[in-house]
Amino acid sequence: MAEALVFQILYKLGSIVATNAVNALSSQLGKEVSNLIQVESQIKQIGSELNVMHPFLYQAQRYGGYDATLQAWLQQVQNLAFEIEDIIDEYTYLISSYQSGFQGFLRNTFHKSKNINSWHKVATELKEIQNRLHNLSRMKERYSITLTKEIDTSYLAEGLHDSTFSSYPMDYNELVGIQEEREKIMQYLTTGEKLTSIISVWGMGGSGKTTLVRNIYESKIIKEHFDHRFWVSISQKYQLEDILRGMVKNVFTSNENPVSIQSMSCTDLKELLQRNLQDKRYLIVLDDVWSRDVWIKLSTIFSENNSRGRVVITTRLKDVAELATENYDLELKNLHESEAWDLFCRWAFRNMEDKKCPEDLEQWGRKIVDKCHGLPLAIVGVGNLLSFRRMKVAEWERFYNEINWELHNNLDNQHLSSVMRVLNLSYNHLPSHLKNCFLFCSIFPEDYLIRRKRLIKLWVAEGLVASKSSSTKTVEEIAEGYLSELIDRCLLQVVERNDFGRVKSCQMHDLVRELAISISVKENFCTTYDKSQMRMVNINARRVASDEYNDSIQSSIKFSHLRSFYLFDTANFLPTSLSWVSQSVRYLRVLDIQNAPITSLPDDIFNLFNLCYLGLRNTNIKQLSNSLGKLHKLQTLDLYETAIKKLPSTIVELKELRHLFAEKQLDEDFRNFHSRSGVEAPKGLWHLTDLQTLQSIEATMDFVRKVGNLTQLRSFRIRSVKKIHCYELFKSISKMQFLSNLYVLASDENEYINLEALSSLPHHLQKLCLKGRLQEGVLASPVFQSLRVNLKWLDLLWCKLEKDPLGDISCMSSLTRLDLQRAYEGKELIFQPGWFPNLKILILIDMPCLEFISFEESVQSLEELGLVGLTQLKEIPQGMNSLVFLQQLNLRDMHQEFIRNIQVADGKNKTKHFPAINYFYENEEGRWSVVNLAQATEKEDLNEALVAFEGFAKFIEAKPNED
Repeated sequence: MAEALVFQILYKLGSIVATNAVNALSSQLGKEVSNLIQVESQIKQIGSELNVMHPFLYQAQRYGGYDATLQAWLQQVQNLAFEIEDIIDEYTYLISSYQSGFQGFLRNTFHKSKNINSWHKVATELKEIQNRLHNLSRMKERYSITLTKEIDTSYLAEGLHDSTFSSYPMDYNELVGIQEEREKIMQYLTTGEKLTSIISVWGMGGSGKTTLVRNIYESKIIKEHFDHRFWVSISQKYQLEDILRGMVKNVFTSNENPVSIQSMSCTDLKELLQRNLQDKRYLIVLDDVWSRDVWIKLSTIFSENNSRGRVVITTRLKDVAELATENYDLELKNLHESEAWDLFCRWAFRNMEDKKCPEDLEQWGRKIVDKCHGLPLAIVGVGNLLSFRRMKVAEWERFYNEINWELHNNLDNQHLSSVMRVLNLSYNHLPSHLKNCFLFCSIFPEDYLIRRKRLIKLWVAEGLVASKSSSTKTVEEIAEGYLSELIDRCLLQVVERNDFGRVKSCQMHDLVRELAISISVKENFCTTYDKSQMRMVNINARRVASDEYNDSIQSSIKFSHLRSFYLFDTANFLPTSLSWVSQSVRYLRVLDIQNAPITSLPDDIFNLFNLCYLGLRNTNIKQLSNSLGKLHKLQTLDLYETAIKKLPSTIVELKELRHLFAEKQLDEDFRNFHSRSGVEAPKGLWHLTDLQTLQSIEATMDFVRKVGNLTQLRSFRIRSVKKIHCYELFKSISKMQFLSNLYVLASDENEYINLEALSSLPHHLQKLCLKGRLQEGVLASPVFQSLRVNLKWLDLLWCKLEKDPLGDISCMSSLTRLDLQRAYEGKELIFQPGWFPNLKILILIDMPCLEFISFEESVQSLEELGLVGLTQLKEIPQGMNSLVFLQQLNLRDMHQEFIRNIQVADGKNKTKHFPAINYFYENEEGRWSVVNLAQATEKEDLNEALVAFEGFAKFIEAKPNED
C-alpha cells in the first residue's frame, strides 16, 4: 500500500511543480516571506527522493516477501507518505487562496501574522519531511533492509502482455466440471409437481455456485418456461422491504415500474406480489444466503399461490442448504484434477486459439494448479494472472515459488484462506495506478451495483487517475481504461451492459471485496461503518463509507485525516447529521450523500476548498448558497432529482467543473410533454470550458448563443427550446466536436425545432433525442444522413410528422434503440427488408392514427418491442414470426381487438416463440397488474385481462433513460 500511496503523491507533487505558483507568489511578497522561495525546491527534492524509493516499494509490494524489519520500515514510509499528503493539501489550500483572485488579498490576508505563520509552517514541515526521507534511506542501508528473495526486475518490467484490449475474450458463464449439476438443476426447475419447491446449491466461497446458477437463470429454456424470474442478492445485512421492492419491479419489466412502490409498506408489497404471481410459474434465485430466516420471511408470500414456483438458494452454509425440498440440495465440491487443469488452461491461454498449454510449461502449470486445491475462483485467479505473463519456463517457475511462498510463509496473511491468498497475489501484481482504484471499490456495500459513470467520476475526484501530458484522452477516458483492466483481471465482474455494449454496472465478488476491505483497513485507505457486521470506523482512515449511519461515527473519525465521506444508508440520517463538517475537515475531496433527507447544506460545506465531488442526488435540497462559488476545485456537482430550480450565479466561478447534473421529474405520467424540468442557467455558465456533462438547462437566448464555447461537452441536455433559439443553438452545437449524447426539447408540443442552422452534427454523436415538432423532410437532410454510421440511439418524440419517417432514417444501420412517440400521424409504418439490422429495442408510443405495421424481413436483431397507446392498431404487425430474437413484447393501452388477436390461433402462431408478452393494466382496485399473454392459455386468464382492459385507460409509462 505504501507503494500505491507514494505513486499517488508523486502525481500530486508533479501537478504542484507544474504550476510554478510559489515563484509567482514569492515575487509579489518579497522579503516578508522570502523563505517561500525554498518551498518549490523542497517539493522537487522530496519528489526526487520518492521517485527513487518507489521502484523498491513496487517490488516489495509485488513480491510480498516481508521480514519483520522490512515490514516496520514500510510502515514508516507509509506514515510519512500520509504526512506528506497532509502538507501538500495545506500548501494547496494556501495557494488556492492566493489564486482565488479577490481584490485586496495581499493586504487583507498576507499581512496578518496568522497567515504568514501558516506559510512558514509549511516551509518548515517540508524541510523536516526532507530530512526524514533521508533518514529512512540511511536506515534502509544501516539495517540492510532488502527483499527476502531477490527479484528479477525484468520480470516486473517485461512480464506483462498488453492488457489494453477492450473486450473480454472469455465467456464468464463457461462452465467446467459442473455440467452434471447443471442438468440436474434444469430438470428440477422444469419438471415436477404443481407446487413450490426449493433447490439449494451450496459449497465454500469461490466454488462456482453463483456462476452455475446465473448460467441457468439466463438460459433461453428457463426464460421461456417461467412467467417471472427474480434474482436477489442477499447481503449479510438485508432489508426485507428492499427485497420485496426489487421483486415487484421485476414482476413489471424494467421499463414498467408501478409508480408508488417506494412508498408501499411491506404488507402492501407482499399483497401486490401475491396477486400478480397467483397461478403463475416463477423462479426466484436467492444468491449468497447466510441465514434461514430470509426464506422463512418470504415463504408466506409464495406458499398460497398454488403455482409451479421454483426457488434456488445459493449458500456456503449447510443448515441453510437444508431448506431445500427433499433430494433437491446439491453440494459443489472442488474440481477433479483434469477439470481443474481444463479450467486453468482456458484462462491462462485465453489469448491462444487452441487454449492449450505448451509442453515446456506444463510441469510448472500443473504444480501451480495443484496449489489451488480444485477451487474454481482460485484457479481462474492464477490462470488470469499468468495470461498476462511471458510464456517462459523461468517466469512460470518464479511464479510458482511466489505462490508457494504466499500460501505457506506470509505470516501477515495467516487469517486468509487459500483462495484469498491467491487473490492477494492478483492485488500484489496490479500496476501502481490500479491498486488504489481497486481498493476504492471496497467502499460500496456488499452486492452493490457499481455504476460505471459514477465510479469513474469518483476515481477522478479522488485523484486516483493520473493524466498523461502526451495523451489526448481525458482523465475520464483514462479511468474507463482502468475499469476495463480491473475487469480483465477478474477483480470486478460485469453485471449489465448498456445498449451500446459498454459496461453499465459491475460488482465485486464477496471474497474479492473482503480482500479489498482487509487491505484498506490495514493501510488506512478507507473504512466502512457497518454496525451489523461489527465493522467500525478506523480513526486514521482517509475515506469513510457509512453503510449503517449512526451519529456516533463522528466521534470515531479523526477529521484532519478525512478526505472522503460516502453515505449508503439514510435510515438514521438527520438534517443535523452534517454538523461535523467544519474547519477540522477542510481537506475533504468527496462528499457523496445522495438520498439523504436534507433540505439545505451547512455553510461550512462551502469552506471545503479541496472538494472535488458534491453528490446531492435524490435529496430534498431546494437551493444552493452563493457561497458555492468558493468551491474552486469542484469537478462534479450532482443535483439530479433535487428541488433546485435555479443555480446560484457564483457557479460560474467553478472553473474546474466537469460534470453538472440538474434535472427533476415533474409528474408520474411520462407520456405528458412536460414530464421533467431543468434549471435556469446563470449568465457566464458558458465560461466553464472544462464542462463535459451539462444536464439539463432551460434555454435562453444568451445561453444558446454562447454555449458553443463549451467545446469539451460530451453530454448535453437543453429544454424549453423555442423556434427563435434554434439558429443560434444549432450553430453552437456544431462546434461541440466531442458531443456523444444530445437531447433537445422544445418549449411545448406545438413548438418547432428548426434545424436549418445545423451545418453538421458532431461525428462522435451516438445518442440523439429530439422532442418537438419537426419540419417535413428534415430527416432526409444531409445532416441526418451523416449519422448513419455512428448513431446508436434515436428518440423522435412529439414530432407529428405526416410522412413515414422510417425511410429517411433507414440508413442508420448502427441503431440499437429507436423510440417513436407521437412522432408520426400516418396510418402505416413499413419496415422494409434489411433496415435497422442491429436494432435491439423498438418503442412505439401514442400514435393514434396508426393502423398497420410491417416487419417483413426487417429489424431481425430485435429483442424488445413496446407498443403503447396505438389505439387504432387492431391487427398483429406483419412479419412478427420473423423476429426470432424477440424476448419481450410489452403492451399498454392497446385496442381490445388487438389483444384478442394475440390469443387466437393465428396470433399464437405468429408470437409463439416470444418468451414474454407483457400486458399491463389497472385492475378494478386501482392497482397495477400484468398478465403474460404468452402463458395465458386458460380462458379465465384472458377474460380477466380483457375485463380490466375495457374498464381502465390509464397505463404506466416507461421512465426516460438517464445518461
